[in-house]
Amino acid sequence: MRHMDLEVLPNPVIVYDSEWKISKINASAVQQLGYTTAEELIGRSIRSIVPANESQIAKHLSRILQKEEKGFFVQLIEHLGNNGKTVKLISKFSILEHVQDHVTFRYIESGFLLDEALEQNERQLNKLHYYKILAENVPGLMMLLVNKSMEIQCSVGDERWKRKKFSVHSETTNLLNRLPQSIIDVLLPLLEIAFDGTSVSREFNHGTHFYSVQLTPLLDYENQNLCVIILQNITETKIVENKLKLSKEEAEAANKAKSNFVAQMSHEIRTPLNAIIGFTDQLGRTKLSKKQSSYMDVVKNSSQHLLSLIDDILILSKIEAGQIEVEDEPFRLSEVINAVTDVLEVRQKKKNLDFQIHSDLSLDEVLCGDPAKLRQVLINLLNNALKFTQKGSVTLGCSTISASLEELTLLFEITDTGIGIAPENFERIFNPFQQGDGSISRNYFGSGLGLTISKNLVESMGGSISVKSRLGEGSTFSFSLTFKRPTKPYNQIRNKKTSLPRISLSHVNVLFVDDDPANRLLGSVILSNNKIKGDFASSGEEAIKLFIPGRYHLVFLDINMPGTSGIDVALHFRNIESKFKNHRPSVIIAMTANVLRRHIEQYIQAGMDDVILKPFKEDEFYEKILIHSNNTDDAASCVHASIPKLKGASEFDLSELFKIAKGNTEFIILMFNTFLDNGETLLQKIKKSFADNDYQSIAEAAHRLAPAFEQLGFIEATSLLKAIENRYLRNVSSHDPVLIENAMSKIEAGIAVIRKARNEMR
Repeated sequence: MRHMDLEVLPNPVIVYDSEWKISKINASAVQQLGYTTAEELIGRSIRSIVPANESQIAKHLSRILQKEEKGFFVQLIEHLGNNGKTVKLISKFSILEHVQDHVTFRYIESGFLLDEALEQNERQLNKLHYYKILAENVPGLMMLLVNKSMEIQCSVGDERWKRKKFSVHSETTNLLNRLPQSIIDVLLPLLEIAFDGTSVSREFNHGTHFYSVQLTPLLDYENQNLCVIILQNITETKIVENKLKLSKEEAEAANKAKSNFVAQMSHEIRTPLNAIIGFTDQLGRTKLSKKQSSYMDVVKNSSQHLLSLIDDILILSKIEAGQIEVEDEPFRLSEVINAVTDVLEVRQKKKNLDFQIHSDLSLDEVLCGDPAKLRQVLINLLNNALKFTQKGSVTLGCSTISASLEELTLLFEITDTGIGIAPENFERIFNPFQQGDGSISRNYFGSGLGLTISKNLVESMGGSISVKSRLGEGSTFSFSLTFKRPTKPYNQIRNKKTSLPRISLSHVNVLFVDDDPANRLLGSVILSNNKIKGDFASSGEEAIKLFIPGRYHLVFLDINMPGTSGIDVALHFRNIESKFKNHRPSVIIAMTANVLRRHIEQYIQAGMDDVILKPFKEDEFYEKILIHSNNTDDAASCVHASIPKLKGASEFDLSELFKIAKGNTEFIILMFNTFLDNGETLLQKIKKSFADNDYQSIAEAAHRLAPAFEQLGFIEATSLLKAIENRYLRNVSSHDPVLIENAMSKIEAGIAVIRKARNEMR
């Protein structure tokens, strides 16, 4: 204590001069002695604060301290308080040679209240008694009490453990002779810590056995420092723990293997299915007889049913893997309802059922939530209702449970007049691959996954689902969900997607890589229909031989191929391109059924730019080419229309878009609408993810936004988006909030410019 700052110490401390007069005293000691200020005690003799029967305390303490080799002495001292009451302190006296401001300090006393010490000791004794009972009844538990000389005062089984008070016993055994040397080597450094007043514990192994040890310091009633050692053999516990850890790892590995199997099988099934659906579409564009057309419809419906089943299995796999993510974006309820009725309209009309929608709120109500998952749940439940209803009606009801300025809770009810469900099957029908009874799957077909998926999706959005039904009278499935209200006006009305204008893309050169010959043939037909040049490879090795930097504008690359996989091929392409800086890099588009987050991350890290989900249709394939064809150098030769002069055009460059559009204003407006629709949705996602500190989701949104901003020539925004993508998807890096804030600002500015440009072109 260089400046004798005693106030930092919580316990009572008194400093005396050579004549045992009080020189300094801290607030804790003043308070314990019943005084108000330190000045009331400064200069007074120690004899004024101890009882008369200890009036010789100063000489007694001086004599002992001069003889004490350790330099300090501990003793229980009764102090006289200001109010006449006695204060018992367990005091430690030391010699202090210190000079400050021409004042010489000689002795220092520090202590703590006996009552507090007894209370603390009592707690320790109770705890020790508890451990003593454990030691007598738990195999492998040993308990020892030792002093600083390593002498065992007592051990478990000693009758003195039953007492509330104990002291040193003359008949002792040394700890060093009681335990194996390897255990002693572990205990000795821990004992030093414990005798300094700090409890300590550790686990260690001795041979093939595992032990845990806990050391607790204790002060007995003769003021001697003791230590309680609780040593337990935890070998069996460790064995069980390791088995559980191994079982957990095996379960996780099995679950991962199952997920990989599902993803792999999904891809393998989708590959031939892609050809079936693709050629069915191509066949539908030819002149067919009535009988041929009906056969084609059967093939088309069956393949779509198979695709739906695969999608259900994939969704279930995502749910089990905990990979279902809930979006939070603004949408109109009418958009979801219209999309659902469009999907189910054919089945409803074919069965001639009465389909009604009842709602106590406007279907144009704008909500914030996950419209895709809501749509899927409604489709699943309404599809079931239509499937199991032969006559009568199916009703979709939507009612308000509660409403406030911030949120709205809705109840959705799907009611049918179908076959109904027996009460004992209510819980069973929500299990995977389960239906009311075995005859249902035979008579009505279906996988039995729809209700399982619906239940999990509803619960992922914070809701719950239930059923009411009677056999032969119909069923009502209901679920409730809470949606936030948007904080800003919802000005954007989403139009149904119009057909893409057919623009000459003869300058585009495509490499199509797929090991399935039917898919290569389908790709050839689509490219030929659109007069696009293409080369085809049946393996990764063949693709590598064909690839030359700058030769291909786009590469459509199958992911799962025998031998060299699509990911390996993409890495090889990017490695070759890195050595030819003067050539434009090709746009690589993955063709796959695996679109879980971890799969997309792998594609991005391999250098791919986009993904097309198998099976794809010609319009989807053409749209990918159209979106990415702005990277071609030959596009300038296709320009036949002048580029309008737009205010604010210095901030972005529409030249590439107008080159592709060749003056087609309808197409440009369509692209603007698509950009605004996608941009505003992803901007909201970035803002929410930024508030949640979820940089992974921000990077995914940035990856989806970057191509559109690059296509429209937003150089700064594109640079920021790609920086985010590289920082948080390709590499592990620290967070940079400024980067995200700058990107959001540029995104908002870009959206505003495009909205203005679109309005000026209308």
